[in-house]
Amino acid sequence: MLPKDIRFLVFDMDGTIIDSMSSHADIFSSILWRKFGVAQDLSRTGYFNTAGMSLDEQFIYMLELLDIKQEVDINALADEFWNGVDELEPVSFPDTVPALKQLRANGYELCVISSCTPQIVKSKLAKSGLDKYFLLALGTDKNLQNMAKGLGHFTIISDSIGLTGVEFRKNVAMIGDAEYDMKIAKQAGILGIGRITGDNQDALKKAGADLLIHNLKELAAMSHLHTIH
Repeated sequence: MLPKDIRFLVFDMDGTIIDSMSSHADIFSSILWRKFGVAQDLSRTGYFNTAGMSLDEQFIYMLELLDIKQEVDINALADEFWNGVDELEPVSFPDTVPALKQLRANGYELCVISSCTPQIVKSKLAKSGLDKYFLLALGTDKNLQNMAKGLGHFTIISDSIGLTGVEFRKNVAMIGDAEYDMKIAKQAGILGIGRITGDNQDALKKAGADLLIHNLKELAAMSHLHTIH
């Protein structure tokens, strides 16, 4: 069961509630293949290994890994990636909507944080019909204060819900499918719940996941009924 004090659930978006990681990896690897001749299986692996980081950080990681020293316009690469993502039709996992409905019915407040741009987050949630379930949906914009997945987003959420310090750490949990999601949960001192997809179980454990689930229905089944004010 979830700790009874947990009242707010913060979800990662891609790979946790929306089934999009493979298509994102396709776009990422295609760009690196066309621009620099990088083998697509290598860049796909790099994309998955850095999931949760900002897109800029993911591109920089790959360029440094491959020792590509030519001057590269990271912003141009990112724009091309987001244009490709925006053309996709997002599909939520089959367990997403039933679980979100149950969690909301049990009195939990739900938020989404993502390394996608705020515009992409808004578009994906609207297209998939998930936007109505979330109190806050935050994307990443390096030009805006705290608008970054991790402690920045948690600061925005804590300010919005009026919980800081011990209360925030006691009342909030993070659900995600990547090592990065568990690491930022640990940094914030909140419960980290890892969603197992594919072969990520060991990575989630290594990153410090407090709980592991195979699907979001398990999370809903672990929830408590809270009085809805």
